[in-house]
Amino acid sequence: MRSAWILAAAVSATLTSFGMAADTTAPDTAAMKAQIELLQQQITKIEAQQAAQAQVQASQAAVAADAAKQSQLLQTAPFTAGYNNGFKIQSTDGNFVMQPGLVFQFRNIANYNSTTDDVQDGFEFRRLRPRLDGTAFDKNLAYSIVLDTGRNVGTISLLDAWVKYSFDKEWSVKLGQFRNSWVHEGDVADTKQLAVERSLIDAALGGGVTDRTQGIEVGYASQEAPFKAALSFNDGENSKNTDFRDSDGPDATSRIDSNFGVSGRFEYKFFGNWDTYKDLTGKNTKEDTLIAGAGVSFSQNGDADVTRAVVDAQYSRADGWSAFAQGLYVYNGIDDSSNFGIGGQVGYLINPKVEVFGRYSYLNFENDINGQDSFHEITAGANYYFGPDGAYNHNVKFTVDLNYLPTGSPGNQTGVGYLAGDDDQVVLRAQFQLVL
Repeated sequence: MRSAWILAAAVSATLTSFGMAADTTAPDTAAMKAQIELLQQQITKIEAQQAAQAQVQASQAAVAADAAKQSQLLQTAPFTAGYNNGFKIQSTDGNFVMQPGLVFQFRNIANYNSTTDDVQDGFEFRRLRPRLDGTAFDKNLAYSIVLDTGRNVGTISLLDAWVKYSFDKEWSVKLGQFRNSWVHEGDVADTKQLAVERSLIDAALGGGVTDRTQGIEVGYASQEAPFKAALSFNDGENSKNTDFRDSDGPDATSRIDSNFGVSGRFEYKFFGNWDTYKDLTGKNTKEDTLIAGAGVSFSQNGDADVTRAVVDAQYSRADGWSAFAQGLYVYNGIDDSSNFGIGGQVGYLINPKVEVFGRYSYLNFENDINGQDSFHEITAGANYYFGPDGAYNHNVKFTVDLNYLPTGSPGNQTGVGYLAGDDDQVVLRAQFQLVL
């Protein structure tokens, strides 16, 4: 019995202690739950604030990155530099290209003029022209800037400055100051001629007279199409480095300033490659090519309009032969005269380093010049191309030619080495050319 009472007391005490413990902890558990809920609410609020702040910071970073990209002109994009048909710096996407260059033509001229019984001999820089070509912002937006140095006093002037946008593989528009494109001999680069200099026809009647103009030109050209065409509206022939006025005023030079001009050219490829047409020599001919063209240039000079027209053809063969012929007509409203010139040239690449050539030109003027109305030019010479098997092409070459003018020259044509006279004239020219 005593043991039973002791057991009952122990159980009762134990139950009482459990009851008291339950009564004591109940309020603490409720308070704890409330505190936990409050903390969860505060955490949720802090997380929302942090998310909003992170979004603002991300937006600010994106705006700053875009502004840096625009201001630094693709600085984050990699650029490459090297030599590939000229030294170039360009972005990897090809949108930005800068190609600096230099044309260096140093020559010696010895001119014997029977009219004056005199020999003029000396060296000159015929052309020293720094240039910059490339594309900007878009592969289709091309530009070219060329400076020129005067042969007599070395002054620097602007020669070419134009931009051209190609809408597709065929159509393009060019604006600025550029060569008045209507005659092929004048359009071919100074560095890719067959002889030391262009013909007397070009110097007296063609591209040597019309030179550069300021205006806008629409062109159609495609490697696949059999024809090319160009049409420009401009300030007239030889209007480079002039302002909007029709005349430079009382200080104007002897050049006649035109009111406006229009010029155009059409070319048709019978067979071959358009790239061959950029070169009057046989050096880079990969396949037989025949291309013919015609062009017109009109300049309104008040009552003294000048109209020029030409037809020409170029034939080049992969075995090294090259030939070019042209016929040019000029109506000159200044003296109401009709003048014309016809001529041709032929070259043969003996081996990859040596090329020989010959040329004949005939000019006829309605009004006599120095007592003569017709002039002849007879030329023979050779090109030597430097490098292994002439691999430097026109970039490094030496040219020499001998010229005979049986009836003299129509005025001073110092660009080609001829002097005014009505008697025979012999001219020896030698030139070293470097193109970078």
